Amino acid sequence: MRLRRWLIGSSLVVLLAAVLWLGGYWAFVFYAAAASLAVAWVMTYPAPARLVVERNCDRREAQIGEQVQVRVRLRNAGLLPLAWVLAEDLIVPELSVSGARGALTWLPPGGELVLDYRVACRRRGYFRLGPVLAETGDYFGLLRRFMARPPVAYLTVYPRLVPVGRTLVPTSRPLGEVRVARAVVEDPGRPAGVREYLRGDPLRRIHWKATAHTGRLHSRIYEFTRLQGANLILDFHRDAWPLDDGEKDMQEPEQSRPAQYDAQGSSGADVTALRELAVTTAASLAAHLRERHQLFGLISNGIDQARLIEAWPTELDVPSRQRAAEILSLRQPPERFEPVVVPPGKGQETLDLVLGVLARLGPGTGLSLAELIRREHPKWSRELAAVLIVPALDDEILRAIGTLRTARFCTSVIVVGGGELGGAAARLWSAGTRVHVVRDLEGVMQLAL
Repeated sequence: MRLRRWLIGSSLVVLLAAVLWLGGYWAFVFYAAAASLAVAWVMTYPAPARLVVERNCDRREAQIGEQVQVRVRLRNAGLLPLAWVLAEDLIVPELSVSGARGALTWLPPGGELVLDYRVACRRRGYFRLGPVLAETGDYFGLLRRFMARPPVAYLTVYPRLVPVGRTLVPTSRPLGEVRVARAVVEDPGRPAGVREYLRGDPLRRIHWKATAHTGRLHSRIYEFTRLQGANLILDFHRDAWPLDDGEKDMQEPEQSRPAQYDAQGSSGADVTALRELAVTTAASLAAHLRERHQLFGLISNGIDQARLIEAWPTELDVPSRQRAAEILSLRQPPERFEPVVVPPGKGQETLDLVLGVLARLGPGTGLSLAELIRREHPKWSRELAAVLIVPALDDEILRAIGTLRTARFCTSVIVVGGGELGGAAARLWSAGTRVHVVRDLEGVMQLAL
């Protein structure tokens, strides 16, 4: 582009010099060239203001395996024609597309170009649809402009859910309503005995048999109960999972990866599949606890990609297609030292929040899981068990689990894709922490304590 401008400027200088010294024919050439450049400029440079883009998606949320219909309409709202327009709707490489998302045509005043295609949702994630990258120019091929035009849509693909066979919440007591030492809520379904009537007791609490037997009013007493639940703690730090080829801009050299993957057999596996399996495990456990009306929450050291992807520029005026692609490409996520947290709840709203966060979750670069536990565990409710979902067991994780045990948390660990755990699992079991290994979806469905 700079070379072209230099050549055009040099040509104008030469023609102007020829007019001043030679005149006649060269003056005509100068005027013709100037007129051509003026026409080219009028046809090319006001183009972004004349190009209007409309985008329609039949849905913004989908499940794995579903398809989303996308239609993009480009309209020339100006009074002059666009000599030619090359338009392409930009999407992230992880999405599979069927149909035309690019076309080359000319647009008369009021003319329209429609891009109609379908997106196959093959993996969970938070994906950008758009913007439209348009290239236009003049009839002579002298000038060209590249522009990225909004609007942009975002597609959320939720993680896969599989049924969990039995409860996973680690406790030596039965799940559901269990006795506690601290008086919180009395359960009328769990009588604990009788006592003498106290002023203010409702009539429905009076124990008539004891009253008739003793001749004095007696009232029933009940056990105090609470609901057992769990905080799902998902390790999604970038260094915990080796990165796949689609994240080369964030990938570290292979020799810098933690040695634990070679020791446990994870380095040769499909890392993306293992990482998605961890998300599926967390999502399935959340849905399982929701079905049983138990409290559940989510804590992770990953990054919510909505905070990254929505900060990308959506409207650009750039000198080349390559430059536009560079600006719109995936950037290095910022270091985030605050965890992604969904507060505990037991309703459908909490489940929707958890699934939405898991759909958007990407590898983080801030706190490791051990650092997160040491810093954040005083804020967590000890009424809820801590279920850790990790790719491997190392010394840092073991010390963090010890911190939780010291703080009197009921703790359980799920190792996703791990091989032989060796002595680490034995030490955890001896300390009262249950360890489970999940290598595939069948392993998720067989989770039990």
